[in-house]
Amino acid sequence: MSGAVDRAFETVRIVEANSDAPVCMCELDEGEVRGCMERCLNRSMRFECAVESCPCGDRCSNRQLQQGTTLKTAVIDCGLKGVGIIALEDIAEGRLVGEYVGEYVGELLGRREAQLRSKLYRG
Repeated sequence: MSGAVDRAFETVRIVEANSDAPVCMCELDEGEVRGCMERCLNRSMRFECAVESCPCGDRCSNRQLQQGTTLKTAVIDCGLKGVGIIALEDIAEGRLVGEYVGEYVGELLGRREAQLRSKLYRG
C-alpha cells in the first residue's frame, strides 16, 4: 500500500487544565483576520491554544480540535480488522481530518500473540 504508515509514534502530554497549557506569543498585525498561523509556538509543539489565554483570542486559528471538523466521513466495516473511516469528499493537503482517540479494550498482548494477530490481520 503506497504511502501507508506501518507504525506511528508520537509523544503526547496530557494537559489537565487550561492553566497548564502553554501560552503563545503571537500578535495580530493590523488587518490580519486570523492569528496563530505557521509561526505559532504552540502550533509547532503540537499544542492547541486555549481561547482564554491566547493573545489572538477568538481569532486564533490554532484550535481546530476544539472547534470540530466538518469533513464528511463514513465508518465502514473492515472485517477482522474492525472498523475504519473513509472520506466522502476530497481532502485538501494539510487539512485536519480528525483526532484519533485510541482506547484500551482488552488484555495486553505478549509479543508472540501480537505477531500472530498481525499475520492474521494482514492476510
